[in-house]
Amino acid sequence: FLFAEKENKHDVQYELRACLSQQQPPDIYSQIADIPFHLVISVNPDHFLPMACNGLGVKHEFAFFNHAVPEENTISDEPSAQKPLIYNLCGSCQKPASMVLDYDDLFRLIKGIMSEKGLPVKLRRKLEDATTFLFLGFHFEKWYTQLLLRILSGDKNPRKFAIDTEMDDKQTNTFLVKQFRIEFKKPEDDFFQTLYRACNQET
Repeated sequence: FLFAEKENKHDVQYELRACLSQQQPPDIYSQIADIPFHLVISVNPDHFLPMACNGLGVKHEFAFFNHAVPEENTISDEPSAQKPLIYNLCGSCQKPASMVLDYDDLFRLIKGIMSEKGLPVKLRRKLEDATTFLFLGFHFEKWYTQLLLRILSGDKNPRKFAIDTEMDDKQTNTFLVKQFRIEFKKPEDDFFQTLYRACNQET
């Protein structure tokens, strides 16, 4: 967004909080909650995934990055399959000032992540140890999404799969494949549903 006045931004923050708090999680969130991921990072400020976990009785920890108050960015437990971490990178709708709504917020988010404190240590350690990344519904054309991708995946090259991602620009697609080694899965590949069914069969 681009806000002319600070008051306008406050109005939108609280409208979003009210709107997101009244909605129920779409079905795919229950499927994500049912897969034993160690770590799920969302770039949305909603609480849909924690709600889905609560509905299924999945033990988890929920936390979010607060660019407005960096000292609050802590987590208590090491993420694991038994107790996954659900982490909202762009704030929480329950704390309106933490949401990333304009370029000022985005700058503070990137600055905060790249600062000495940055993301919580246990989260960074889990990202460094990760061997596979799965991206759902990401908009990779955005420059800041590509920057966040680099920050999250680091210098190593773990396997990366992208699902439900529209890539109209062939040059951007080629760049992402070569630079970040992302394997794009088409909707007809049924990749996520195949993963979900396989995990259900294992439990």
